[in-house]
Amino acid sequence: NLVRRQDHEGVWASYFYPQQLQPAYWALRAFNVELAALPDQVSNQMIGRMRFQWWKDAVKGLYEVSP
Repeated sequence: NLVRRQDHEGVWASYFYPQQLQPAYWALRAFNVELAALPDQVSNQMIGRMRFQWWKDAVKGLYEVSP
């Protein structure tokens, strides 16, 4: 998967987390890999900022309560 291919330290660190925390751990590491790769994926700084803002809004939306 994404983390196993690009975050070798994260894979090793995963062995220290209890089994019940593994899904959350892998989700956060994958999110970290995605964010860390953004600067290499864009050719324009403004586009990179827009992508970071998209992620920021997406995460914020997870915590907003809709009626």
